[in-house]
Amino acid sequence: MPDRRLAVLVNPGSGRVRRSPGALERLRALPGAVVGCGTDQAGIASTLRALLGEPCDALCVVGGDGTLQAALTALHAMAPAGGPPPLIALPGGSTNMSAYDLGVRGTLPAAAEAVARWWLGAAGAGRVRRPYLVIERPGHEPVCGLFFGLGVVSGGVRFFRSRLREVATPDERTSLVPIARVVWALARGQGRRMGAGPVSVSCDGGPVLEVAASACMATTLRRLVLGLRPYWGEGEGPVRFTLVEEGARGLWTSLWRLARGRAGRRLTPERGYHSRSVDALRVRFDGTFVVDGELFETHESEGWIDLHASPEVTWLAPG
Repeated sequence: MPDRRLAVLVNPGSGRVRRSPGALERLRALPGAVVGCGTDQAGIASTLRALLGEPCDALCVVGGDGTLQAALTALHAMAPAGGPPPLIALPGGSTNMSAYDLGVRGTLPAAAEAVARWWLGAAGAGRVRRPYLVIERPGHEPVCGLFFGLGVVSGGVRFFRSRLREVATPDERTSLVPIARVVWALARGQGRRMGAGPVSVSCDGGPVLEVAASACMATTLRRLVLGLRPYWGEGEGPVRFTLVEEGARGLWTSLWRLARGRAGRRLTPERGYHSRSVDALRVRFDGTFVVDGELFETHESEGWIDLHASPEVTWLAPG
């Protein structure tokens, strides 16, 4: 036990972390645990360099989706020999979409207790191998994460960040509000105003699709917030990609099929719905895109945004 080392990265500004100080104390008290804090990209990168200065058996990231995104970005830039250590994503944010898809369950205190039981040998841990997204664009450092979106997707995130992040009870169900807002706007025919506008997309080096898009997303997750699975297309790649054109036919009556990824004869390219599982894709447009809840700006004049899957990494879900 004394030779084992658990690195714990904490974002003390995340909603559930502020509300659950006992969870952090539980992790801090574990034998071999080394805890570091960071609240932004630079701070998280600096903390990770210190935490991973010596080998560790696992890296526990305590924060929301944005904290995990910053950690993955920093780990990718560090490129540790042999890849990153096994990762544990604990639900310290408001929605925690990534942590829940990766097998973690319950509240932050419950998840911290599960880590403690596993670390002390009183319980096992689920294990999955999953890549993350690497997002590259000219003139910028790569950004890494598990979910990329634009159009009404980034609009919903902007609404959440400006109206709900600090006042809502931190729970995955909070996402119902921005999702409902997006659905209502689409039902009222406002997809053009909220959409991404002209978008160029190429999957796996194939032909370029040029359309006006209401929404576009790519992810290595299996399950999105509230259990949504809006992808259904062919392909064997680890990146699930979906695009919905402005004016897609039958959108209002097809929302349930879209949310569950059940294409049938309704969700077809001819009707404005595109979905595939790919290894890589290129996107070019003007506007805002989101990576795991964090917003970024791009301009078509900057060139293509290239997205591809990283090598697989190990994710643990104790308990």
